[in-house]
Amino acid sequence: MRRFFESIDVLAVSSVAEGTPLSIVEAMGAGVPIVATAVGGIPEQVTDGANGYLVEPRDPAALAGGIGRVLGDPENAARLGRAGRGRALREFSVEAMTDKIETVYEAALAADAARRPASRPAMAPRAAERT
Repeated sequence: MRRFFESIDVLAVSSVAEGTPLSIVEAMGAGVPIVATAVGGIPEQVTDGANGYLVEPRDPAALAGGIGRVLGDPENAARLGRAGRGRALREFSVEAMTDKIETVYEAALAADAARRPASRPAMAPRAAERT
């Protein structure tokens, strides 16, 4: 995918329904500015004006306008790309995602431990182990 992202000046995502597209994270990691519809999880990835532009779904003129803004201003496009890359590294890298998952597990374990009486073990022995 690296060669693909090196060959484009902007990633346009025109979805009308979407989850959290990996293509946006990949483009951000490659420093490619994003123009995307504000649906699903996309606004959690793209901050309008900071690392790309968000437009309303089913509005091709707005999508074209966002693409034009990126292509018509190379300095702004470079700024958006740098911001996207920084955000991808901070929030969506393997290390960042692993840290977030560990935090969730640690919080769940701490909550479980707080509910469990100190005298009760975390796991009761299985029937076969009791004999």
